[in-house]
Amino acid sequence: MGYKCYIDSCKLKILKNKKYFTLCGWSFSTDGSNYEIEVDINDTAVDFELIPVHRQDVVTRFHKKKINLKCGFRIIVPCDQFGKINKLELYAISKTNRILLNKITESEIIKCSDYSAIDKVVESYVKDHGKAEHHVVSGWAVSLDHHKLEFKITNSAGKEIEHTIRFTNRNDLVVNKIVSPEEKYAGFTIEFDGSNKDRYQLHILNGQEEAIEDIEKVYVTKKQRMKIRIKHYLGAIKLKTLSRLESI
Repeated sequence: MGYKCYIDSCKLKILKNKKYFTLCGWSFSTDGSNYEIEVDINDTAVDFELIPVHRQDVVTRFHKKKINLKCGFRIIVPCDQFGKINKLELYAISKTNRILLNKITESEIIKCSDYSAIDKVVESYVKDHGKAEHHVVSGWAVSLDHHKLEFKITNSAGKEIEHTIRFTNRNDLVVNKIVSPEEKYAGFTIEFDGSNKDRYQLHILNGQEEAIEDIEKVYVTKKQRMKIRIKHYLGAIKLKTLSRLESI
């Protein structure tokens, strides 16, 4: 019996009134047998919440294995009771075994510590959208202290750029318990006109602090957008069909 596990991201959120880990990744047993996950902090088993996540990418990658589509996970681990955290470990627990799946070290915990009350992800940035030098940036954001958020776009000179913003329903975030049902309209789409040669930043403010994102990091070219569309199309084809296409 063996296991495979990968942590895509780890964040230790440290706020005034609470502290918790969020782990996103996937795991499965190589022989398809059942098991449970245990989370330990500083060698102590702790309570946690696990939200199963569909991971078609993992199923496709390991197509010779019998893998449940919900092999992905989002694990939330409250840790208010701990002062200094030296390590966090994930174990696979079966009737006969207790196997270490993954370990987050002290240095890794320090790197992933986040003190901001603003949770946000900039998902895409597109230039020349519909017309020349028309920019669109999209993603989601919430204020964990429930303050109203304000959005700004600035250029490389620090000048604020006029923009429009549209908020969207992100039920996917609610399902995965990333935001509460009351925050389902956390999605945003910001549009503005500007030079393709300039560099822009997104500012998100909640009245207490400001989060700044260099949106150029998620810029998607027209060629890349086409590749993404093709990839999504191929992902809808059954694996056997895809294998035949790749062999041509």
